[in-house]
Amino acid sequence: MSNEGLENWLLRLLVPKIDFHFFEVDIDDKLVVLLEIGAAFRHPVRFKQQEFIRVGSYKKKLKNYLEKERTLWWVFDQVPFKRGIAAEHVSSEDVLKLLDYPTYFDLLELPFPDGQAVIFDVLAQDELIHPCTAGA
Repeated sequence: MSNEGLENWLLRLLVPKIDFHFFEVDIDDKLVVLLEIGAAFRHPVRFKQQEFIRVGSYKKKLKNYLEKERTLWWVFDQVPFKRGIAAEHVSSEDVLKLLDYPTYFDLLELPFPDGQAVIFDVLAQDELIHPCTAGA
């Protein structure tokens, strides 16, 4: 790792580049650093070109656990693309910036909703966003 920062080091060695965040918390006058890692989807994440899996409390090479690998691929195949996560921890304002929702209403010839809450309700009913997005 040398003098390279931890975050940059991880980003360089992980494929695909996954989303993760560090959080610092004081507990009993001690600094605890939490690392939050987003769930993998579509395929396993590789570190230094190697896929790993947790077996009990141990990290093992995925290629040595063929049944677990088969199960993992089955799980990835069971989640339809449209149900996948495009982004996590995005504010409701940023969701509206990322989606071309006016065109959506235009193409479906729907009246444009009055207010952000109604826009989120319609998009959630059509399963385009998670129902809890409006509260994000």
